[in-house]
Amino acid sequence: MSRAVFLIYPLFMTLASECLIAMIIGLKGRRCFCTVIAMNLVTNPLLNIILQLLISRTGIKGALLYVMIFILETVVVLSEALMLRAFAGKLPLKPLWISVILNLSSFSAGLLAEFFNRIWKMLT
Repeated sequence: MSRAVFLIYPLFMTLASECLIAMIIGLKGRRCFCTVIAMNLVTNPLLNIILQLLISRTGIKGALLYVMIFILETVVVLSEALMLRAFAGKLPLKPLWISVILNLSSFSAGLLAEFFNRIWKMLT
């Protein structure tokens, strides 16, 4: 996968799923959505670059990889909660809950996309 696709595809999936879920849970206004978009423009590429470096430099895989993903995702959730608290204005839920919900949605979307990608590869 080219470097651009490696960064753009996950970012697009994250933005699409998190903006949709943000609307569903009641985030309103340009300020909230700009915050959701901005925080993902920062955290998503960073997370993917760090993960790719860990995999390529250390050969990490299996259970240890999943532990690292969990740790990095936890850092992302906490960072995004702080960004929401600082910049989003009035929120319908506590920032940490919003961050957890949004990140679970985008992580799930990524897992689903990977699942269908593997099925597609098996069928073609």
